[in-house]
Amino acid sequence: MENITEEPEPSPEVLPGEYFFTSENMENGRPAYVAKAVKLLIWSVALSAIRTFIRILNFNSPIGYGVISILIYIVVFALAIFFILKINEGMNWSRTIYTVLFAIGSVQFLFDITKIYNQFYLPTVLYLVVMGLQVYAMVLLYKKESNAWFKLKD
Repeated sequence: MENITEEPEPSPEVLPGEYFFTSENMENGRPAYVAKAVKLLIWSVALSAIRTFIRILNFNSPIGYGVISILIYIVVFALAIFFILKINEGMNWSRTIYTVLFAIGSVQFLFDITKIYNQFYLPTVLYLVVMGLQVYAMVLLYKKESNAWFKLKD
């Protein structure tokens, strides 16, 4: 009669490029970096909406705000919220699309900042704050921990 004993499972080794999630680095099923980035992106959309509302109320604004312009802003904000919610669910495609849109917006920001740098009023300050929040959120979304989570969710 053979004496068969089960050998214990070897403990998993962390290989280079791999990441293990623990309760310390997770928040509501997401990495803490992703959770923080989502909050920052939601704040950036909210501040952008406030900025847009202020500019609509400013009748001296060089941009004409007709009904069509307002509808376009509503659609843009709805799409931004949609992509943020999908990022929150771990959809890598949404993170990629949001990053591309962020890059396009950053180019626009570079052109706008040369025109508004001497105008220190609330919409300009909000514009700068929004860009800062978005830059920080993008950095968080591409941290090692975040990348591993998005890869796991795909």
